[in-house]
Amino acid sequence: MSTDEKQDQQTSWLLQSLNDFNGSGEVARYLDGFVVTDHDSLVSRLVHTIRRGKCPALIRPQFIAWCKRQIDQHADALLPFFLAKRIKEQGGRITVRDVFNIVAVHGKVRKGTACFPRTIINGDVALIDTGKKVLKIPACADSEEPAQNFLPILELLWPFHERQGIVVKSSSREVSGKSAPIRIPLHQLFVAFQYGNWSDEPVHAKDGDFLNWTSGNLYRTSQASGLPAHDAAQVSFEDSLLQVIQGLEK
Repeated sequence: MSTDEKQDQQTSWLLQSLNDFNGSGEVARYLDGFVVTDHDSLVSRLVHTIRRGKCPALIRPQFIAWCKRQIDQHADALLPFFLAKRIKEQGGRITVRDVFNIVAVHGKVRKGTACFPRTIINGDVALIDTGKKVLKIPACADSEEPAQNFLPILELLWPFHERQGIVVKSSSREVSGKSAPIRIPLHQLFVAFQYGNWSDEPVHAKDGDFLNWTSGNLYRTSQASGLPAHDAAQVSFEDSLLQVIQGLEK
């Protein structure tokens, strides 16, 4: 089978799996589990990936399994954006329980990832191994406030990784028909929970350590109050958020 024939066959399988006729709509039914995911955008992404020759499936069951993995990864990558969007829309504090309810609606947790990094609980602080460095976050188990107990939320955001002293979650978006990588800085999402509102203000660290999310170490410019501002390379989470939200609302 030539490359063109393979891609045509996979495209045909995709169309069949999106049309729930005689029980053949496996992908359509799987998508229904992701209530807040932009289905049209995801289908376009699947088509684009097929046309780039990135789908290895040779038989229909393999293809359906591949589609489900792509959907899992897409929904997992969008979770930080949906949480930030909810904070921005609600204009008030969101509890840990609220986040779990959002995730329950958002869809399935991504499968096939490695175990959450090694974590040591020291009082009300969780020390998380990021590979070469340690991330410190609040982990007061009795609190429903994310600013005091962020560990349950961070576990939902796994996988992520440390890059140049910042914890980021990697994703991608379509730009001019091509897949472009983006990195979502999770400390900015934490600060949005901390203040109970969304802002595009720069985030600073009192001690210069953007892996220390405890004791009010992270703060926004308007809350500086004479504190020293240790700047770090900031990834524009606001720009990424707006791009994804605009795509979801089309």
